[in-house]
Amino acid sequence: MTSTPGATPPASSLDPAIAARLKRGADGLVPAIAQQYDTGEVLMLGWMD
Repeated sequence: MTSTPGATPPASSLDPAIAARLKRGADGLVPAIAQQYDTGEVLMLGWMD
């Protein structure tokens, strides 16, 4: 992915108070889980920074 000169990165829409409550691992990552909306089945587990 290339960057456009002068482009500003998108602002985070996550409330800082919520971000402060996230439980991070020793590596600073938080688990991100994608679930099927109607059954709750876990479809994917990923790690976010």
